[in-house]
Amino acid sequence: MNQNGGCVGDTRNILNGWLNGAYRPMKRQAGRKNENPSETGEGKSLEEKLYDSIYNAKWSYVMSGYDEDPLGMKVFDGKPQRIWTEAEVDITPDPANVDAEIEERPDGLEIFVLTSEKGWPYNRFALGHTERCNEKFKHVYIRREIMRVWYKVEKGLRACWVEKAEDSPIHIVIGTPGIGKSCGLGSFLLHSLLHFHEGMLDVVAYFVGKIAYLIYNKKPGEEGRVEEDRSTDSAVTFIKTIRKKRGHIIVDIGKSLLIPPDELCHLGWGVTVLTSPDTVHYEEWEKDMGSRHIIINCDDVRDIKAFVAWKNLSVALDKKVSNTAKQELRGGLKDEWETVKQRIAVAGPVPRAVYDAVGHGGRMEAVAKKIRGLDANDKNGCEDLFRSSMNWQTEEVSYQMVQIVRSRGNGVSGDSYRSKELSGHIRTLLLWAVLGITARKVAESQLMMRNRSAAFISFESHALFAVLNPRVLEMMAKNLRHLHPPEKLRGKQSILSSMTPQQLCLTGWEVLPAARQNPIERCEYMVLYTPATAYEPLVDGFFFVEGRFTMSPGRQAKKAPKPKTLVLLHVTKSGCHSTTATKLNAFTERIKGYFSDWNTFSGNMAWEMIYMNGVNGGVITNWQKCEANVDKVIPARKAKQLQTFWETIEQFQVTFGDEMNAHLMVDLQEAKKAQGRRAMKAKRR
Repeated sequence: MNQNGGCVGDTRNILNGWLNGAYRPMKRQAGRKNENPSETGEGKSLEEKLYDSIYNAKWSYVMSGYDEDPLGMKVFDGKPQRIWTEAEVDITPDPANVDAEIEERPDGLEIFVLTSEKGWPYNRFALGHTERCNEKFKHVYIRREIMRVWYKVEKGLRACWVEKAEDSPIHIVIGTPGIGKSCGLGSFLLHSLLHFHEGMLDVVAYFVGKIAYLIYNKKPGEEGRVEEDRSTDSAVTFIKTIRKKRGHIIVDIGKSLLIPPDELCHLGWGVTVLTSPDTVHYEEWEKDMGSRHIIINCDDVRDIKAFVAWKNLSVALDKKVSNTAKQELRGGLKDEWETVKQRIAVAGPVPRAVYDAVGHGGRMEAVAKKIRGLDANDKNGCEDLFRSSMNWQTEEVSYQMVQIVRSRGNGVSGDSYRSKELSGHIRTLLLWAVLGITARKVAESQLMMRNRSAAFISFESHALFAVLNPRVLEMMAKNLRHLHPPEKLRGKQSILSSMTPQQLCLTGWEVLPAARQNPIERCEYMVLYTPATAYEPLVDGFFFVEGRFTMSPGRQAKKAPKPKTLVLLHVTKSGCHSTTATKLNAFTERIKGYFSDWNTFSGNMAWEMIYMNGVNGGVITNWQKCEANVDKVIPARKAKQLQTFWETIEQFQVTFGDEMNAHLMVDLQEAKKAQGRRAMKAKRR
């Protein structure tokens, strides 16, 4: 009984009853003398072998900065000389940057991989699987976000067990489904808990599905071992008898385990729950418990790139693999990465949806089905998502299209998060779906021309994208009104007003790169550019108009062209939109990073700002100021220069009236048809 971590005396008969009845731990194979040496190894039971496989998991890692190697990365055996510090990983990036391909890490370490020959609890130690599946289940890769979680859990453990200053820590780790919470995070937490403070913990309980594993740490004169209980209820009851031991519990929420067992929080051990953002899994359970939330972001592109490199290049470390096979893997690595990168652009940075064709195809088929099924009840939620203000709904609604991203500023119970689309492609599909829903809603209520409030609702949500319709852009150009400072004369004409109907046609729409993403190679005329997120305070979008030669009285073109023009667009229902030097400075710095050729392209360029108002909202009638140094974030001299620059930007205003809204409604109806075509195209990719 002592081998099972139980108590002596009165509890012995109880434990014997469990072993003979409901409680069924993984037994010692009827004694070591009856073991199969080929399966367990001489002198080791299967229970002990499983423990050794976890505790002594093999390390390997990926380093970047090797320009002559495929993808600039190299794989090494063993433990990295240096792993990221807490300060290096406890970073909350801007929501726009969480899925960016970021610059090379200063120390070159991209990921590290732990290999357990017997698998891990999340995959039931791969028992009963084929050798091919078993090989797949051995490896888990650890990225910076996982390391951040461990540092936070470790801090609570130290406060409890080492410093004895706090109660047992309870953490709820929340992340987007499919990012490796069970595989990578759960496995690494278990490995780290067993090694915590030189093996201080006696036992770690791991609840997954309907099974619970008790992993007993090795002690002097006693081997470590893994025992299995086929019932979570009996496992909880058994833990009560060993609660005086130093222990920790991991609960992996999934389809077969929707909420943690009720009594876990009252056992005196720390608990770490791994869950999706659906609050049904943890909200009731954690009440009045003092739990802390930890938000784990999705992989960034470099994490995924590094694992693709490891998967192929790690084979080269095996001496049994022929040189020919190694060269073939190295040669195909670049092509494989290009394929995975394309999948990321479509499905988002979710390992489950990008590493293989079957997983990717299934995910995109599910996305297409969800898009086709969206209706008016989903419209507000989609629009909140575009503003990154949507709360997670349920797995059924959200997980194929939405990710959560950690937001700056901790909530009352730890980290907080916002929601955003998993990819720009999914954002585009959702935009077209919302446009189609609006068209159908307005058409069904027959309020296209007679109800101005309905038109304004459509305007407020979609006016920026309405300018993609040449008819709307043409009417907008005809109705622009110049806004000028008091000391300037009226009558300035916008570049749009001088263009022919044939020229007033935007040829495309492109989402601008987030920070640290590769810039767009070159600026293009008459393409609508919109920010990657809703956090751009100055504009909602912009496009470039090509400079044209002026004509002499004899209709001969002069040599000096009119400057090219940057047309800024801002949609607002307010009657004013003053800005500050800080906001203007931020935009002028960002736009330099959006395009590779900005420094050369931006020469001889005029700037215009167009404020777009709706019929039922406020109307901007006066020139909008730029406050020089209200927030004092930038030096006063720089602020004054920016204020002077702002005064060179010509401002215009347009109100979307009935006629323009009529064309907008037609555009929305056309968008509904386009939605179906795009959804089908995504399904075939």
